[in-house]
Amino acid sequence: MVSLNALSSYAQDLYVGGSFQLKHYSNSEISQFAISPEIGYNFSDKWAAGLVLSYGHDDNEYYTSEIYYVAPYARYTFFRKGILSLFIDGEFLYSKQWNRRDTNDYIDGYSETTDGIRIGVKPGLMIKLADRFNFTSKIGFMGYSDYDTKSYEINLDTNNISFGFTYSFGK
Repeated sequence: MVSLNALSSYAQDLYVGGSFQLKHYSNSEISQFAISPEIGYNFSDKWAAGLVLSYGHDDNEYYTSEIYYVAPYARYTFFRKGILSLFIDGEFLYSKQWNRRDTNDYIDGYSETTDGIRIGVKPGLMIKLADRFNFTSKIGFMGYSDYDTKSYEINLDTNNISFGFTYSFGK
């Protein structure tokens, strides 16, 4: 009985969700999509931790890419007013990408694998749509990344935006 109460209490602070991204550039033959499920736990009204797993696919006339990543994060919610919350996710991301060059004119079977990391913060917002259902959005990234080259970035443009939803099991 005690373990069921503890499990029930733990589950109330658990949330699941994710995002889906789809891009097609009209001036070229580039299509991209990604699906990113997410699970997290609210430690308090201000602090949460979670994990995002993602799969993405990029296809154009010259190459095909597949990318997988895992991104644990710590979330600090610094503003709440009515249905709106603003937060910052501190994230560590590890990715693995496979690229294959494959064109109609030239097929050489060339492929490469790239590992990458990214450490930094992503600002975001959450809008409570219903009792346990939230709309989330994250825009930009500020931090360090090491894919093919090492860089420090501050990127707040609309090319780096995601939209998703979360379902909270409690509160």
